[in-house]
Amino acid sequence: MAIGATLALIILLIHNISGGHLNPAVSITMAAAGKLAVEDLVPYCLAQILGGLVALELYKRFKF
Repeated sequence: MAIGATLALIILLIHNISGGHLNPAVSITMAAAGKLAVEDLVPYCLAQILGGLVALELYKRFKF
């Protein structure tokens, strides 16, 4: 429940910025469907991958 609630909160917070895309697969699908400009696809995917790597590093440093 906590993971789902956290994910829902994050999507609600960033919905106005990125449309709620947290996963490159979602961004690629939205670009293929014409709901995301193709020129925005690379920056979106890079930001999502870098965000995941930062989250992994934070997790590795602060896990209990």
